[in-house]
Amino acid sequence: MTDRRLSWSSTFWNIVLAGVFLVMAVLFIERGVFYLSLPGALWAGVGFGAFGVAMAIGALRAPFVGVRADGRGITIRAVTSTKRIPWQDVSRISLGGLTPGASGAAGATAPVVFVKSGGATERQIVLKELGGYGVSSGRSVAQQAAEDLNRLLTEWRKQHKTSS
Repeated sequence: MTDRRLSWSSTFWNIVLAGVFLVMAVLFIERGVFYLSLPGALWAGVGFGAFGVAMAIGALRAPFVGVRADGRGITIRAVTSTKRIPWQDVSRISLGGLTPGASGAAGATAPVVFVKSGGATERQIVLKELGGYGVSSGRSVAQQAAEDLNRLLTEWRKQHKTSS
């Protein structure tokens, strides 16, 4: 299993997200340049420019939003952060509601990783980067990822049970 890597993402929605961030970056930077040209509006220009740069960074990261699993654990790449969960901290994985709010009520699902490290209580990490409403035919990315992650977790446990 150490050589096996699986990854899940939504290419279409990642491109849409990158496009939205790119448009916002252009608009914020344009406003920043405009305000910098006005006397006494330096801070407004700097503020808009800073937000524009943040949006540009989001546009660069958006195509890579998704989840990857390998022999060491699960890597979650969001627009603003990257998080790694080692297999030894994963107690179980299931398919659950995306959020307790409106999207969850509308039927959105995402894989949920239950993590317990040390003596801490179990906490949930919702892989919202893979969330979806299941409107297409066949299994959703969320369902496929949950199944694959469970299979990889089982393989990891078998491998580490025999080696210890």
